[in-house]
Amino acid sequence: SKKNEACIDDVIEALKTALPAHDNDWRLRDLITLLGKYGTNGIYGHVFNGKTPNFSKQDLVVFELGSLAEKKDLLAVVTYAMIVIIQGQFYQGSRERKKRCLLDEAWRHITEGDNPTAASFISQGFRTARKHNAGFGVLIHTLKDLCATPQGRAIKACVDTKYILLQGDLDAYVSEFPEEFNEQQQRIIKSFSPSGKMGFSSVMVQYKQGYTFHRFFVDSFSRILFSTKGQEFQNKEDLIKQGYSAVEAASLLSGEKG
Repeated sequence: SKKNEACIDDVIEALKTALPAHDNDWRLRDLITLLGKYGTNGIYGHVFNGKTPNFSKQDLVVFELGSLAEKKDLLAVVTYAMIVIIQGQFYQGSRERKKRCLLDEAWRHITEGDNPTAASFISQGFRTARKHNAGFGVLIHTLKDLCATPQGRAIKACVDTKYILLQGDLDAYVSEFPEEFNEQQQRIIKSFSPSGKMGFSSVMVQYKQGYTFHRFFVDSFSRILFSTKGQEFQNKEDLIKQGYSAVEAASLLSGEKG
């Protein structure tokens, strides 16, 4: 009845209203109890009771879930809701519009196996998204992250383009997967140096049977804006707490105009 204005409180209220007509069915009571923590008065009410943003009209949407890492049950529910939203945009939206979904820290879902729904969603995306004028990408820490599970191996088999940066232990990976890189590729990847030392990131781009090598430079403002290095991130957070926007904080710390 409330369409896209509905929230968890409305669902709980509807279940309570249905109780008398169903002889106080214990299944309804269980649902009311389980949903209670997501209602306004529940411990997670602030997350699930508010106006839903109109994602379909946004060119860029970012889901930042880092603060939920220690709340496993909440993270699972939020991740599921995020999956439903993305699937709606990708598979029910217009195929004329190009769509991309990039997942940072994807190893959490691919290697740890604590969220099979998310792992299945990612591997399905790599298999089927192109049919809907869409694409998926994952950011992982090591090359072996894609070899640990069936979902990871499916991603590895379906991916069109790989961007490979500095690797911690390339020799160990090559010993296990000797056909992955030829001698030239191994030699050049091993020559990569840390970006903090060189002022740029070295990257190998691998596409189908071809590959190229590049140096990736980032201006200081953009680097600070997106930095996750401990001290830089904390300095930015301190400025934001003082009332500066993220862009203003990055401008101050980098000495450049955003």
